[in-house]
Amino acid sequence: MRWWTGALPLVIACAASPRPGPGAPAGGGSPPPSAPPPSASSDAPPPAAGVGVDTIGTAHPIVLEATADDGSWLVICQARADTDGDGEIAVHAGHHGDTYGDRFAPFVVGRDGREQAIDAVVTRSDDGRWLAVVRGAKLVLHDAAAGTWLELPGAEAKDDGVPVLRHRAASVDADGTRLVYFRGGDRVVVRDLATGAEREVTQPGIWRAEVDRDGRWARLLVVRKDQDGDGKVTWPSLRTSLSDRDCRGPIMSYSTGGWSGDMPEFLWLDLATGAIVDEGEAIVAPVGDDLLRAGPRGALSLAGRELASAACDPQVVGVAAAPPRVLYTCRPSHGDEAAVTLAGPGLARPTTMTATRRADWRDELARFRGPVACNHGTCVDLDAGAARPDPTSGHEVIASHGTRRLIAGTPLAIVDVADGSRVEVGAGGGELQAAAGPVVVVAGVVYDLAARARLGAVRGAVQAVDRAGRALVLDGDDGGIPRGPLRWVTPSP
Repeated sequence: MRWWTGALPLVIACAASPRPGPGAPAGGGSPPPSAPPPSASSDAPPPAAGVGVDTIGTAHPIVLEATADDGSWLVICQARADTDGDGEIAVHAGHHGDTYGDRFAPFVVGRDGREQAIDAVVTRSDDGRWLAVVRGAKLVLHDAAAGTWLELPGAEAKDDGVPVLRHRAASVDADGTRLVYFRGGDRVVVRDLATGAEREVTQPGIWRAEVDRDGRWARLLVVRKDQDGDGKVTWPSLRTSLSDRDCRGPIMSYSTGGWSGDMPEFLWLDLATGAIVDEGEAIVAPVGDDLLRAGPRGALSLAGRELASAACDPQVVGVAAAPPRVLYTCRPSHGDEAAVTLAGPGLARPTTMTATRRADWRDELARFRGPVACNHGTCVDLDAGAARPDPTSGHEVIASHGTRRLIAGTPLAIVDVADGSRVEVGAGGGELQAAAGPVVVVAGVVYDLAARARLGAVRGAVQAVDRAGRALVLDGDDGGIPRGPLRWVTPSP
């Protein structure tokens, strides 16, 4: 079912490996944005004292839930009391992320080591400046840069319990410009994170709102019809062996048995204007300030202009927001491989890039964020359309950030796909263990893709890394539920 398997973010995939550490207008327009709510307080509720800036948690069972790229906060789950009364404090792992034994409790830990208890993590911006949590059954927003915590007035903290999706209560774009949350009934609130200004719109039947990564649009999942004929309208629920979302242990495998309840319809909310677009399957994807549409016979259009005719039988390979671009293929005369055309306002340029045609092309659209798009051994400049060979073709790409790629080989190298430049960074290899922006850890070695440098090695079981190159490690991890504390360590050259 496409709304689950493709367009909404998944927590994991079936048979996932053990976790490495750590989506005619309806509803009408909206009134002008309201004035910002009262200023947030910088005083968090009385926290428990942490055990230090570089040491996180206590010597009890621990799971790392989330971290900020700059290390300003992290979320851990720990069992610190004998809640099952068996005389010891221990947590054991099942096969599907489930745990048994003593009960985990989640905490947010600040840069200074201070802790505060929460109910659940809801969402975060990519860099971790903005973090939304449920605390005391209230939706609370943390601005890590300002050090403030704000209880969002009237916000609904209700979740839906679907374990393969993120928490329902809020969604934020990748760069942390806009947050969407619910204020009871059918009200959807769009909050400008820079100013605090809010806009409220009404959409009957709202179930979920997923902000697009680029921050201009949100996809609304709306349940308005009794599709299963049981006489009532209910949100979807998934029949699965997967554990609850919060404080999971390692996931070895899980199974799913389909969905119950009524299935959603897709609408799009313009976060800048409050307008709701209800055109169902006609909407392919957001592209910058506009929506890419497919006509009844398949023609593609953007901002009222046709990009590809129905006779082309276009399939979209990927899109980019800045500049607004669409990469698509036309049906080839034979076979499944087809040349890619780069299109946008005032631009329609065939390229030497190719892509494989597939019936489920809507499920896996690439979202390009940067000046270059690469596929099948060719990279295309999204501004001018010039194509060049992909310098990483034939190599295993271990990690990437922007146009930089860390590729396997002897020695390892950091390659820039925009200009083809290459810097060797020494011997090594292995799997990606953690990443924070351009900083990555591979087999215990820390690399900075932006600086194109090897920062050094760390000891211990790596759980996370920050942009400064510090790694968050455990002294021992046997693949089950490890024991704390966690430690921040600096790599040694």
